[in-house]
Amino acid sequence: MNLLSQITVIILNWNGWSDTIECLDSLYRINYALFDTVVVDNGSVDDSVNRIKQYCLGKKAEGCSSEQFAETREGSLIQVLEYTYHQTSAGVPEYTLSNLGGAHSKTKLYLLDCDKNYGFAEGNNIALRFALENLSSDYFLLLNNDTVVDSSFLLPLVQFAESHPDAGALGSKVLFYAEPTKIQSAGVLVKKNIFNYLGLKAIDVADFISRGFAEKDLGQYNEICSVPSLIGCCILLRKDVIKACGLLDASFFLYHEESDWMYRIRKQGYSLYYIPESKIWHKYSASSGGRFNPKVVYFCTRNSVFFAQKHNTKVSYALLILWYLVYVHMTKIVLYLLIERQPRLLLMFYRGLFDGILRISQQIKT
Repeated sequence: MNLLSQITVIILNWNGWSDTIECLDSLYRINYALFDTVVVDNGSVDDSVNRIKQYCLGKKAEGCSSEQFAETREGSLIQVLEYTYHQTSAGVPEYTLSNLGGAHSKTKLYLLDCDKNYGFAEGNNIALRFALENLSSDYFLLLNNDTVVDSSFLLPLVQFAESHPDAGALGSKVLFYAEPTKIQSAGVLVKKNIFNYLGLKAIDVADFISRGFAEKDLGQYNEICSVPSLIGCCILLRKDVIKACGLLDASFFLYHEESDWMYRIRKQGYSLYYIPESKIWHKYSASSGGRFNPKVVYFCTRNSVFFAQKHNTKVSYALLILWYLVYVHMTKIVLYLLIERQPRLLLMFYRGLFDGILRISQQIKT
């Protein structure tokens, strides 16, 4: 078994330097040495780039969210290679090396400073393309910036992947940061919809549920198993799988992009695995503000329609849209108007639904 595999860890930052630094601080304490980190700053306006560089150069970072971060990595330097990223008028990506800082060491952080917010999907794609072209990596790990990792989280993922060539992607046991003994996800299950109950199993829609959600971790999910999908905050993929199945679909921009990716990987004949020995803690909804955030409502609705368009026949897709316009629509009226008393959320649902039907890809401001 080759345990000398080189890993590229990809972390996307958008106005969240405090979370990103805490994530990096946990990452640089793990028991796996052969990895580089690519941090993509997605057009932040909160001084994220400078804050992250200062941390890597060993300077104490003030304002981090974790109390335990008082013990900073002062004096332990990380080599920083900073690139600016933009697209030309013809849509061709360009990387420009603008700064080289830190000590010359085995530990490197590639900081891609983007000219604007490209979204979660394309932001990760930018890092993946950069790493595929410039780094000699065997595996790629997508890691949310609002996570903290266990010191042994990476080794079990690599060990299993090395011994199971059918593994297209692998995910960790994800626990709540605020409630460290409670599970957020032990893999992801596909929720049945009304058509599945009627026996129409071919109708697919982006409707998933986290296995073990909000349960206390008592070891009930301590078995490795194949799962229908994985939560996007921590996913390990082999290079050849990415080359065979492609990158994230940038049209999703935000939400359900990893569901689409995992679906496509499974369609290519690979399996998805949940590896419980690998543990991370996630600041659930730290960046989005939760399911009643207008932007979350919009993108989840629109991207569910995108997913349905992409992975169903025209007849199945038409049935799903009818279901959305009648049943789902009525549930949203009850939830957003009568229970939450937030009419704007209903408007965002309508906008997401019709933008999805019309295939309108746009970033919204809320």
